[in-house]
Amino acid sequence: MKEYEVIKNYILAMLISKKKNNEQGLVSSDIENEISNVKDLWEKLDHELFYRIVGSSEKDFVDFPLDDYFEKMKREFEEQFNVRLEKGVLIQGENSQKRDTSWWTNRVKQEGDNYYSGRNLKYLKEQGSLSIPVIQTINIDTDNILDNIENPKTESFDIHGMVVGHVQSGKTGNYSNLICKAADAGYKFIVVVAGGTNILRSQTQERINNDFIGFSGGSKVGVGLLAGYENTRKPVSLTTLDADFNKADAIKASQGLSFDTISTPVVLVIKKNTTTLTNVINWLASQYRGEITEHAILMIDDESDYASIDTSKEEDDPSTINRKLRKLLSIFTRKSYIAYTATPYANVFIDDEAKHEEEKDLFPEDFIYALDVPSNYFGAEKIFLGEDRYLISVNDYKDLLPSKHNKHSIVIGLSKSLKEAIHTYLINIAIRHLRGQVSNHNSMLIHISRFTNIHKQISILVDEYLELIQNDLYSYGRVENALEKSSLIADIFLTYSSHNVNDKPSWISLLNELSGFIKRVVVREVHGEVKENKLEYIKSKPTYAIVVGGQSLSRGFTLEGLTVSYFLRNTKFYDTLMQMGRWFGYRVGYEDLCRIYTTPKIINNFSEIISATNELFIDFGRMSNLNKTPKEFGLCVKESPGSALQITAKNKQKNADSVILDLNLDGRIVETSWIKNSIDSNNNNIITFQELIKSIGIPENVGKQYLWRDVSRSKIQKFLNKFEIFNAGSSEDDNPLSIISKMPTWFVKKYAEEKDTLWDIALYSGNGEEFILNDYKIKLQERKFDLYENYFEVRSRQVSSGNAESLPLYNLSLQKSIYKRKEARLLRKKPLLMLHLIEPNFESREKSVVSLKFTPLAAFGISFHGEPSSGTGTMSIKVNTVWLRNYYQGLNDDYEDLEQ
Repeated sequence: MKEYEVIKNYILAMLISKKKNNEQGLVSSDIENEISNVKDLWEKLDHELFYRIVGSSEKDFVDFPLDDYFEKMKREFEEQFNVRLEKGVLIQGENSQKRDTSWWTNRVKQEGDNYYSGRNLKYLKEQGSLSIPVIQTINIDTDNILDNIENPKTESFDIHGMVVGHVQSGKTGNYSNLICKAADAGYKFIVVVAGGTNILRSQTQERINNDFIGFSGGSKVGVGLLAGYENTRKPVSLTTLDADFNKADAIKASQGLSFDTISTPVVLVIKKNTTTLTNVINWLASQYRGEITEHAILMIDDESDYASIDTSKEEDDPSTINRKLRKLLSIFTRKSYIAYTATPYANVFIDDEAKHEEEKDLFPEDFIYALDVPSNYFGAEKIFLGEDRYLISVNDYKDLLPSKHNKHSIVIGLSKSLKEAIHTYLINIAIRHLRGQVSNHNSMLIHISRFTNIHKQISILVDEYLELIQNDLYSYGRVENALEKSSLIADIFLTYSSHNVNDKPSWISLLNELSGFIKRVVVREVHGEVKENKLEYIKSKPTYAIVVGGQSLSRGFTLEGLTVSYFLRNTKFYDTLMQMGRWFGYRVGYEDLCRIYTTPKIINNFSEIISATNELFIDFGRMSNLNKTPKEFGLCVKESPGSALQITAKNKQKNADSVILDLNLDGRIVETSWIKNSIDSNNNNIITFQELIKSIGIPENVGKQYLWRDVSRSKIQKFLNKFEIFNAGSSEDDNPLSIISKMPTWFVKKYAEEKDTLWDIALYSGNGEEFILNDYKIKLQERKFDLYENYFEVRSRQVSSGNAESLPLYNLSLQKSIYKRKEARLLRKKPLLMLHLIEPNFESREKSVVSLKFTPLAAFGISFHGEPSSGTGTMSIKVNTVWLRNYYQGLNDDYEDLEQ
């Protein structure tokens, strides 16, 4: 496939050149025209001359299937260039709503030459990896963000904001462009507080070197390679790829110059580390006495929910990193702090009124800006709430490692599923080669524990297994009877046979390709103790690496060309779990190859946090439209089912025996997505359906569905008290929240008891077997389930269909009952009890079928009407602080439990 890559790269260069000269970007006709031009060259010229024109030194290329190749190139180019990105959503603080938040776009930007930001945007266009509409939206977003900090010429200011993106979605690119604009505006001191590891800091430094500084190690890179680079405007970088900040190097790099004597901006990319922050503070103290009043600081706090939050138990004893960040900001009278994160839960829970030594905490009181994602983003929703092709359930992890283990535990051996994951990774490299993606990096992630000693053991075992595969492929990969000669090759063939991908190549061509590169595949550990054989992605040569690690592979670290992840590491905290998922991002041309091997519990947890995160971003838009402030947004998040709960008046209840938990049900949906694996329980629930329907009269027929309007709450209370819900909890020592099962029973029962309102009830019909409930004929609804020991779980935890909540809005004159879920809740005036009788499909993720002794399954959901931010549907319960501590406690210092 070498010829495919050569010709594609030639056409790509033509398209990038055309894109640079077209502010509107490329359309399909541009792609078709360039391909047509190359086809004409192929047909009219001697093929040896053709290859010289397209930039190849090869002279012995065979003729290739012209139409198939060019059609494939067209699809890939359209996927790359026809990408859209919507602008972000802004929530402004009370003070920001009063001050000038157009100082940059309406004045300073128009008056300046915009040297740094102009070159950054030009560099993004010439790279060719982003479409013009995406670059345009980045430009708009960063304009909006800069408008909402403050003009650095203002005499005194203290701005705190937050930018919320998605994991691996391009937040670094956003703040790189923002930094360039801040430099154009006159910000003199720019500090990027990167992650907590050297690897992540170095990775961020490389990005800033390319996007802003233009130099690395004395050589021009990125924007520095563009025409018109002015050495006199080169930013002063006090950190390098290899070295974090220290005072001696800073003095040497700045050559004794101060902010007062240099005209260019000073930039630091530092690790989120107490020692480094102290070094910066001491260096500034040695340069200036007292506050710095004439120059402005912009601090970008990347992954700001990690280590930046004040987690101390007492208000006057904040965590060290939090204190150092605030201390650094306090040196300047002109300061802007922007937190960047994909998991903002901790940030909005910061006490917005807390002060320490007269310094306010880092709550984003001035603005929150929520970024959208490009249309080609390979995100959590597509993986965990979409089709099942990307997920492979792992149930044999105890063959690898005890579920409860510590740093001294012994890795038992490689499990069958881990070996299969390695096979899948190798097959994926071969398929990418055959697709013409020969020059691309390819990675596999193995993340099963946080302990370095476990990583070392796994690495050794994987390396030994890889060597066996390499030897067999080298010896037998290109002989006729390879499957008979090698059991390992036969195992790879079994994995190949079940690998569901687009345009799957033949086994013979794949095996031939695999045998050619197999010796280049390496195993690399990523953790603090690695001194040699470090993971590197070199631009001139593709890296094929199986990467083993833990904490260092979380939070911002990018694995290039990641197609296979073997992930067992669980946690009780949703934001931590989301950040450990390195498989999100952009997989143009190979998205169909991606696979995640993990446990059913982790799949469930990801599904839950994704639903909560989707709610969060919807709330951003809603609260922006309502002109709410970040403080009000924090309150809304604390009360929503999506974010679980928050303690009422937490600062006043530190020593209480119990606390109050609030949950706002307005504008939300709750469902019994977990169902007891019990014949008796299910029979009871069907009888409960029958008794309710018998007691509420004659329904309306809405298509195949049935609808009862204006039912008294006493009927609902009786129904809720009799229906058996899995893990509903019956006492304070149980699970009164039932957050995991998405049916917070206590809160729902309290709503029915306290809210003096009528209800609507709906009975739904699907496409399954016919069933008669009382006198009403329906067809059962078909749903996929996962089977566990004590319960069944609906796939994606969604019982109802997309338009189920709009049934009461059915209008005979308009013949319309289909509204989006959120729209339906806003339009309805009553809560809706939704009754579902389900014909379950228990086809597991391993494609085995489980027989069920009883059907149908009874499930229900409640769609609460109204606006989530109203707070009128907030219910409260009291729980014991011991229970609360157990619920929120982090990982034990000495042990990790894969089954927690």
